[in-house]
Parts: sequence; C-alpha cells; structure tokens
Amino acid sequence: MEQDINKEIISAQKQGEELNQLSRLLFDRASQRWYFAMGLEVVSGGLGIVIGTMLLSDKWRTIVAAAAFVFLALIYYLKIRSNYLYSTAETMRRQSVLAEAIGWPISATQFSDWRLKAGKELLNKFKVSPRDEDYYMTKCDVGAERLLEMTIESCFYTRHLYEKIRKLASTILIVTIIAWILALSVIPFDDISNVTRLRVVYLLYLALPIILSADILGWTIKLGTLSRSIKEIEQDLERLSKSGDLDIPQVMRLVSEYNCQLVGGIPIPKVLFRLWHNEIRELWEKRMA
Repeated sequence: MEQDINKEIISAQKQGEELNQLSRLLFDRASQRWYFAMGLEVVSGGLGIVIGTMLLSDKWRTIVAAAAFVFLALIYYLKIRSNYLYSTAETMRRQSVLAEAIGWPISATQFSDWRLKAGKELLNKFKVSPRDEDYYMTKCDVGAERLLEMTIESCFYTRHLYEKIRKLASTILIVTIIAWILALSVIPFDDISNVTRLRVVYLLYLALPIILSADILGWTIKLGTLSRSIKEIEQDLERLSKSGDLDIPQVMRLVSEYNCQLVGGIPIPKVLFRLWHNEIRELWEKRMA
C-alpha cells in the first residue's frame, strides 16, 4: 500500500515537472504576442504621424491608412491571443506546483487536455528543452514545507523580475518625457519658422496617442504595486516557515494570494529572463546561505 502511494506521488511530481515546463513555454509564446502587439501599436502610431505630417499623394495616403487599419486589427487579435495564452499558462503553472509540491495527481484526461492546449510545436520543444533539474532549489520531501519553499523562491524571482522591468519602463518613460520637453522648448525660438513650429506642435499632438497606448506609466505603477504585494506575501511565508507549525491549509492561503497577484501580471520576455537570471539566482543563493 505504501509503495503504491509513493509511486503515485512520484508520478504526480513527474507530471508537475512536465506541466511546469510546458507552462513556461506557453508563457514565452504569450510574451511574444504581447510585446509584438506593443511594437505594432508604435508602428501604427508612426503611420498616423506619416499621414499627418508628410505630403503624400492620395494613393499613398490610402495605402498607409489601409496598413494602419490592418495593424490595428492584428494588434487586437494578438492581445486577445496573448491574454488567452497567459491565462492558460498560469492555470497550468498553478496545477503543476500542487502536483510537484504536495503530490496532488493530475487525471489522465486533464493532463492530455493540457498537452492538447500546448500544441505539437511546444511538445516538440519540450522534448529538446526539458526543465533544468535544479529549477527549484528546495530539497524538502512532498508536503507543506516543500510547497512553502517553492512558493518563496517563485515570489523572489517574480518580484525581482518585475522590479527590473519596472525600472526599465521608468527609464523609457523619463527619456520620452525629456524628449517631449526638448521638442516643446524649440517652439518659442525666434529663428524657427512658423511652418516648422506648426509641424513640431502637430508632430507632438500625433505622437501623444502612441505614448498613451503604450501605457508605460500605467505599467510602471502596476508593476511597483505587484512587487510590493508579492514582497509582503514572501515575508508572510518566511514568518510562517519560522513558526515551526506548518500545515497545507496555512501555506495554501498564502499560495492563493500569490496566485491572485500573478493573474494581474504581465508576460516576462524570455530574453529579459535570461539576461537577469544569473544575477537573481546569485541573490537567491546568498539569501539561502
């Protein structure tokens, strides 16, 4: 009987590891769609500036306007698709954690459905890029403590990644504001012709929707709020670990709070994750030393 239970736990953990890696690949795909949509928003806004400021023939105006319409439709589709992929990946991640940390089995029907949603391309990627064996540093056996340590580590990485993206977004925002101010400061100069002055004002007016659609300020504020909330959850988990009185319901409450924060998060580009991974891992190892 005990051997059967152990086999079920090991099987659940293997399922959890596979599902976790599939969710990461799905997060990457969601990220690609999300940031590509943002890039197209900028391009679409640029086309609006071209139509408004350059002397184009009616034929070229029609072509550029049609291209802008196609871009807008594509942006709408990409955002919807990205949200769906992110939501699916996040659900897969949550289920993988429960399977891997506390041995909750995933039914054969549900697991096959996750594979179906991942698709053939991601399944092939998974075969050649399985998850690193030391993805989670915890060595605890299946149970509340393992779930707690896995969640603390996840909080730590997510918080640091969000903070770095927030700082990057803040830098872009500051540069944009400075460029805007410099452009405005040119307008009062006497040696600037009225035509040039009018074009600068018109250019700034047309560029405003691009800045607003990118919502850099909104995401800077939101990422800061998410980072603080995740830090509080991480601290609560740490206090719970030191209490010496762990059970699954206590840990699950904080895990659920963490999951709620991630629902409102953003896909993290793979290139940025790789760029900052070693630095954050070094900080994590120092924290655990």
